[in-house]
Amino acid sequence: MPVSKETMNMAGLLVDIYGLDQIPPPSRPCPLTCLWLLHPRLRSRSSMQDIAERTLAAWHQTYQYGARRRCLIALAFDMPNHGSRKVCETSNLDWEEGNLNHASDMVNAMGGGAAVMSLLMGLVGVYTGRDAEIDAHVCLGWSLGGHTAWWSLFGEPRLDGAVVVVG
Repeated sequence: MPVSKETMNMAGLLVDIYGLDQIPPPSRPCPLTCLWLLHPRLRSRSSMQDIAERTLAAWHQTYQYGARRRCLIALAFDMPNHGSRKVCETSNLDWEEGNLNHASDMVNAMGGGAAVMSLLMGLVGVYTGRDAEIDAHVCLGWSLGGHTAWWSLFGEPRLDGAVVVVG
């Protein structure tokens, strides 16, 4: 089953939402989990598309006969100073590439990414028209996104779980 993708402007941030067209209409509400996909350094939200599509395809295959008791959408946004939000190439470089502020730049990207995800958690229901249905948030972060997922797991009470991939 193909997975839908829609890019929305939420509070001035571009957010890719996967699977919104595959969930039942609001007239048939379904408890909804948001899977936040956090990308690596030097990448953008589009690098999470394959993970979103594979995850949702597996989810829908598992529940293909309408026995679904929970719905799932996946969301990806650009981390600070990445993708559509890039303002300074040097800030994304590491020490060996000449960025003497690499540590502070990465800590700020992690904290900023965590803050943005928290902001979007409060907005996604309004922008998608599914506010009453969203009752769970989980995230998967890879590299820079993994550090951000770890940060969020301890600082965002609405986050129910996280997969952290760092290495």
